[in-house]
Amino acid sequence: MTKDFIYNNPSQETMRQLYKLCVFSAVIVMSCMAHIAQAQDTPAKLLKQGKEKSAAKEYKAAIALFDQAIKLDGKFKKAYYHRGMAHFKLEDLQEAVADFNRIIAIDAKNAMAYAGRAQVKYEAGDNEGACEDIKKAGELGFAESSVYIKKYCR
Repeated sequence: MTKDFIYNNPSQETMRQLYKLCVFSAVIVMSCMAHIAQAQDTPAKLLKQGKEKSAAKEYKAAIALFDQAIKLDGKFKKAYYHRGMAHFKLEDLQEAVADFNRIIAIDAKNAMAYAGRAQVKYEAGDNEGACEDIKKAGELGFAESSVYIKKYCR
């Protein structure tokens, strides 16, 4: 009989302890949720961080960040573009071309991918390929193509 009475009619002290436990639990849950939200990187956030690393000429670190963004979104053209440019800066021309090719496979009308690939081909000594790509970039709306056509297409 005493047991039933305690469970059905808890004392004020028991109620205070339960209230404190609930508040403490809520604080813990909210804190965990905040940490999880902060820890989750989005492709856009990783792209921004990668661009900052590229601007600081920390290309390997930038590539690692672009890799993470691409892992989260395999069709993230901007991440491929900036990773391609970082590879280009490191003179890894094969990887740079591969990234521009990936963009073109995703979006065959991406003028910047053709312009980037033209730049890499030109550096690799493929003037004819660079000329084809920059002309294609121009057809797709790359505003500065005429400047590069003069440079690549002789």
